[in-house]
Amino acid sequence: MYKDTGTLAKGLVDIYLPNLVKAKEHMQELEDKQKILSEHMHEQNLKISKVHDLHLKMEMFDKIKLYEKKLSLLKKDMKQLHDWSVKLKYGVQSSLLQHRPVGFGTGC
Repeated sequence: MYKDTGTLAKGLVDIYLPNLVKAKEHMQELEDKQKILSEHMHEQNLKISKVHDLHLKMEMFDKIKLYEKKLSLLKKDMKQLHDWSVKLKYGVQSSLLQHRPVGFGTGC
């Protein structure tokens, strides 16, 4: 009886072993491909994040350029205001000197 079960077991192993070996090889191949695909996806995600970072940096540089222009215009306006105030001050002083009453400021 043990001889029959041994023969039966050997027969079952002979029937299923080649398919199991092929399935194992196929599973190993799939795992290798999955690993390669996972690495490729990770690389692509890194590229996307770099592009996103680059996009953010470009937006930041655009803002810097805009603020630089605004600062330049502000400096120009401040210089104009300064020039106008100097001219106005000079004009007021000239006007006061021309219309000063006689004896004003001489202590008489």
